[in-house]
Amino acid sequence: FYPFLGSVRGLAEVGKLKALLNFTSPVAQVFAAVSLLALPYAARVYHKRGPASTRRLLWKLTVVHAGGATLYWAVLIVWREPIVHFLYAGKYADVAYLIPWIAASSVLRISATASAVTLKAMNSPTHVFVAYFGSCLSAILVGVPCAWLFGLFGAVIAVALSSGVALIIVIVM
Repeated sequence: FYPFLGSVRGLAEVGKLKALLNFTSPVAQVFAAVSLLALPYAARVYHKRGPASTRRLLWKLTVVHAGGATLYWAVLIVWREPIVHFLYAGKYADVAYLIPWIAASSVLRISATASAVTLKAMNSPTHVFVAYFGSCLSAILVGVPCAWLFGLFGAVIAVALSSGVALIIVIVM
């Protein structure tokens, strides 16, 4: 969304979006590492106990990832104004109200990543590709018009929507 948002709404909006998305990095990196550690375990479960056990593991991983991400975001949402003020020296306070939307997007994306671990363990990386392709397609088809019409708010909503689409597709696969 950076180039498109910058071209239709200006670089100030891009800076605001980046400032908001910076909050996703710590939790995303933690759970990306956890997912890498869970992958060999998920592969072992699949090969020793079969698909039914892998399905149970999918739900456990998703709950752990979503729960951990939710705890991170709960703290950040409650204290968003002082945190934004502290980290950005008083700038970007006008977009702190969007942090709950960024939080929802992050929880959905992290949950999709957790669910994708089981697909990878089942030797189905094509399904993971399909899920993220669907997510990307929704971001383009819905996100571009939303960003054009509603600016930063539309871009944030589109990011949340694309994360939700990724999670739905991964779970269905």
